Amino acid sequence: MMRVFLIVLILLSNLFGQIVFTAVDRLTQSVKAFYLDANSEQITELSYGNSYLPRWLNEEYIVLNIGNSIFKVDKYRQRQIYFFDGYMPVVSRSGKYIAAYSQNGITIADSTGKILRVIEVDYWSKVTPIFSFDEKSIFYYDKKREATFKFNWEEQTNQLFAHYIFHPLYSPDGEKLLINIGKIDSNFRVGIVNHDWTENQPINYITSAYENSVIPIWSPSGKYIAYMILLSKTTYSNSDLIPAKIVLFDTKSKIKQIIAEDAGFTEGIFPQFSFSNDEKYFYYTAIRENGTGVIVQVDLLSNFSKKVLLNDLEVDSRIPLSFDRSFHQ
Repeated sequence: MMRVFLIVLILLSNLFGQIVFTAVDRLTQSVKAFYLDANSEQITELSYGNSYLPRWLNEEYIVLNIGNSIFKVDKYRQRQIYFFDGYMPVVSRSGKYIAAYSQNGITIADSTGKILRVIEVDYWSKVTPIFSFDEKSIFYYDKKREATFKFNWEEQTNQLFAHYIFHPLYSPDGEKLLINIGKIDSNFRVGIVNHDWTENQPINYITSAYENSVIPIWSPSGKYIAYMILLSKTTYSNSDLIPAKIVLFDTKSKIKQIIAEDAGFTEGIFPQFSFSNDEKYFYYTAIRENGTGVIVQVDLLSNFSKKVLLNDLEVDSRIPLSFDRSFHQ
């Protein structure tokens, strides 16, 4: 878990140019979450202490880790509210619920921080928990049993979802699931299945067994899928980023296009890149020569032209996540 202090998580809202991110300053070794208005270049520090792993709760509020606790803050740091002790917060599609890993399992709370349930399960903290489309269940990965489980936190029932499946992600309309399949020491594949899929049913693979394809996501409309192909299983000597390229898959035409060949993968975080709400832009982490991460904006409507954001060589910034209005509804 301590490696999270080397992680930079950026989240971009549907209000274009407004960014929330966490940055590691190599000179001071401090880790802070920030809000950035890219248009005015005004930056607001979201906490006084070490903070990281922010996620948008809605257009104005963010949940994040401050130390070993989950807090809710507004993007101008006018309010900072303690929720509960935990790690790696996630938000349900409507923004009504929050979940995070804790010492006792997985804590479920509402958007005010009221704890609704503590699920006592054995989870692997390198795999991010994910809410189901109806928000009544949460997916988590059990490393010992090498499987993802689906826990209905309302009914308090737990069931096996599938072995060797990571981060099942519902399509925007809830009809499909995007899954990552593979054993930990082997190559991974990306597949699409129906929302009611069970383990013994066929999988529609969109990547080959020869590619090591990981952490796929849907675009806001479901038109695209983006995923990483790891180019190595080890990091650079001066970085903890694993080199990768990013592929854009059109779900209708089935056409694939490589949109980045300088990407960096951070172990233990999902998702790691994102689309803008209008699907005009794509955001990802590139690896610089000095081994640090930098956020890059790709224009999907203009020959994949790129723009570097926050280009400070001593600041390690990573994992841009866009606020998706279709998700928070």
